[in-house]
Amino acid sequence: MEKIYESNYMTLYFCTKDNIIEEVWNETSEKMKEKEFQTEILTTLKYMEIHQAKYYLVNAKLLHFTISVELQAWMFQDFITPFLKLGIYYAAFVMPTEIITQLSIEQTTDEESDGMFHRRFFDNKKEALNWLKSHS
Repeated sequence: MEKIYESNYMTLYFCTKDNIIEEVWNETSEKMKEKEFQTEILTTLKYMEIHQAKYYLVNAKLLHFTISVELQAWMFQDFITPFLKLGIYYAAFVMPTEIITQLSIEQTTDEESDGMFHRRFFDNKKEALNWLKSHS
């Protein structure tokens, strides 16, 4: 995987061979404000488009940011819907251990997308990658 973006809160990687964009959150995410989270998410969307990614891997193991109900609605409208339009239908999530953060991630991706959006949650990156690759 090639590093394509890095900030205080996350790093993005792209695997050309498998057409996977990986978003890796780090522990400093607990200091993140909602506007900063939105900026990071829109940055991911921008790189999905630039690299024409087909699969999305979110490594949220170290994510310490709870996605509010309002932010969940924003994510569906301003992130998930646009990335579906880019042709990204599979997303794998390596989940954090914090229950509240887990629930907020699950609820964010729980919106109806006419059966186009397929997502699964995993304990480790290897299983998540294997699942994504099985759909290529």
